[in-house]
Amino acid sequence: MLGLTILSQIFLSLAVAILIAWGIAIYIGEVNKAKWFRKRKKFSILGKRGAFGDVVHFGYPCTIQGAFVTIVMLTLMVLSTYLIFTFL
Repeated sequence: MLGLTILSQIFLSLAVAILIAWGIAIYIGEVNKAKWFRKRKKFSILGKRGAFGDVVHFGYPCTIQGAFVTIVMLTLMVLSTYLIFTFL
């Protein structure tokens, strides 16, 4: 146990979740993301994203593969958050 504060654990969990989403997005590639996920067509001024936001934005799953990727990604995020709060 490192004795991290709750705030440190929250920020570490957020950073790990972003890294998981980024890693999975890079691994499956843009072509598969376009096939497996559907993004909204309309964006307001407040909904615009930068280059990093476009990479980690998946949209909603529209195929079985997309649902599987979503479940795996959420499972990894929950597991990493549990491990951070339990052991750090």
